[in-house]
Amino acid sequence: MVFWISIMLLILLEVQKRRIYNIYITNVLEGIGLIEKKLKNRIQWKKKLSKSSGLAAIHAATSNFSDSNKLGEGGFGPVYKGLT
Repeated sequence: MVFWISIMLLILLEVQKRRIYNIYITNVLEGIGLIEKKLKNRIQWKKKLSKSSGLAAIHAATSNFSDSNKLGEGGFGPVYKGLT
């Protein structure tokens, strides 16, 4: 019984961690002006972006992914601070 409770708690913690990560990414994209929140769970791109213009905005916000803006490493790779 304790084993199954432990497994359930681990799953719940992993789900919570992903929710926090998703909120963080949403806030970053909103901060650099790529998306806007209409309602709590309704997010949309501010305008149609070509792949290159969206990437250009990210490069500008992170100073071309400079080491001075690197916050650390995450599960998907390096994490950078974006400045607007």
